[in-house]
Amino acid sequence: MVCENCDPKLNRQGRVIKVLNSDWKYPVCSECGDEISNKTSKSISTSTSWDQYFHKLCTTVASKSPCLSRQIGAVAVRDKSIITTGYNGPPRGIPHCGHDRLMKDHCLSNYFANLTGPMNNHPVNRIRSECPRQVLGYPSGTHIELCPAQHAEENIVSNAARNGVSILGATLYMNSVIPCQKCYGTLINAGFVEIVVECPTPYDRWTQFLIDSSDIKIRSFEL
Repeated sequence: MVCENCDPKLNRQGRVIKVLNSDWKYPVCSECGDEISNKTSKSISTSTSWDQYFHKLCTTVASKSPCLSRQIGAVAVRDKSIITTGYNGPPRGIPHCGHDRLMKDHCLSNYFANLTGPMNNHPVNRIRSECPRQVLGYPSGTHIELCPAQHAEENIVSNAARNGVSILGATLYMNSVIPCQKCYGTLINAGFVEIVVECPTPYDRWTQFLIDSSDIKIRSFEL
């Protein structure tokens, strides 16, 4: 390890330190030779924990989500090695919510027309840039038929199957709460043994029975 002045983030992090005495109070930077102590402005560089590492990956994966409501990223890991990733979004090649979908999904446009009148009236124009369910004020988790997206958990299992990769015995990391009932059942069948989330709260109350009945370990990120 080295002092912050000699250890840029991309420059061989975690190099060895020398110690002046046995109590480890005053390590010396292996580059410049300066003491690193509380009396100086310099600090010891520490490595990122695995939970921090995979949480950052979840956030990065989530940034690819086209969802207008929320962006969720999931990473499947076994033996600290990444197996596959997934984010919430529509099936491959299918337009998500917004102008393109409104122009192509006649079922959705007719649904809104029947509720609000002519297509040029408010709030129809809002669904060109907003989640249709939020425009209509529907609570989270309801009227799922209006959403073409697959959850991140579903897509991560699909991506593994598409690439012929086994996820049996894997850990699932997500920047979200505990998956919904449908996805939780999918994760049980796929063979996940652990789920790590930001908040260990069930997405819906119907998931609790699966949580209590399965052997999947659930915990929150240690950040």
